[in-house]
Amino acid sequence: MKKWSVVAGMLVALSLPWSIRSIEAKMDNLPRMPGATLLTGYPPYSLAVTTGEVTSTLQTEGGDWYVTPSMSADGHLIASARIADSASAVPRVRPMLTVGVYSMVEKQWRDYRNLEIQGGSVAVSPDGSKLAYITRSTAEVPRPRIQFLDLKTGAVSIGPESMKNAGHISWSPDGRRIVFDREVERSSDGKAIPPLMAIFVFDVATGTASKIADGTAPSWSPSGEWIAFYDYQPGRDDVKKGRYADNSNRVSMIHADGTGHNVLVTFSHYESLNAPPVWSPDSKSLFVNKSHDSDKGTMDIYLVDISTQKLTKKFGNTPPVFAWVQAK
Repeated sequence: MKKWSVVAGMLVALSLPWSIRSIEAKMDNLPRMPGATLLTGYPPYSLAVTTGEVTSTLQTEGGDWYVTPSMSADGHLIASARIADSASAVPRVRPMLTVGVYSMVEKQWRDYRNLEIQGGSVAVSPDGSKLAYITRSTAEVPRPRIQFLDLKTGAVSIGPESMKNAGHISWSPDGRRIVFDREVERSSDGKAIPPLMAIFVFDVATGTASKIADGTAPSWSPSGEWIAFYDYQPGRDDVKKGRYADNSNRVSMIHADGTGHNVLVTFSHYESLNAPPVWSPDSKSLFVNKSHDSDKGTMDIYLVDISTQKLTKKFGNTPPVFAWVQAK
């Protein structure tokens, strides 16, 4: 099986152009659970919400998957991005996207046409009041940054540096901090070596960021106690021996202050973990999206019990799951 570089391995869920050949064929096998509302699909082109056996279809076009959407804690707001109106006028490898939110109550999108991105996370705060997303690089701001939008006032503020077209963002339950991942540049003996993905916590009020772990795809638990993420087995990255981590293959969790690192599940070193772990509403379990068919972008989705670390396969060959809230 082909070995991915460290960058490609970490960004497979966002940067790898998966051809979505038949959205209809995939979308009739959506993940669903009794008593649960799940966000699933292949944004920015297709997106759906399942509540038991009921499906709400938000987008139905075919295309590549390179946006990580999100859902507010009450399930009322979905945050994602869609193809911008101006996209066809500017030839690009990947079209520009417009940040937007979908109201499950009003059954309609609200697009923020002045907010354009090229991929990555669009994360809504648990209370549905703010968005965090990754701006594209410009001549004035050459490196992409995380940006925040207050949905009530329209105020925009700038956060920490991020990665081009990619990166994962998750809010703390109180909406005061985010956790995100980005590449950390490295060198050995004065020469550049492959960068490593790392997890950072950013305090929105103070503007300070601190690294808490090596890894990718962080997800903050609804309880606020833990951050789940994907990381590496010991020895996967050993600069002294010339080994550099490619894909992350463990599911771990850690406290926001960087303490209490705990490995939950270790998959085979060649298996790809994709969309970030998805917490249950009670923070007692989480979903893990593991690649099933990389050509089609389908997942095998496993449930991990936090207390017992038991791993159970819940769905096979389905679109990824991005959010899980209690059904109303």
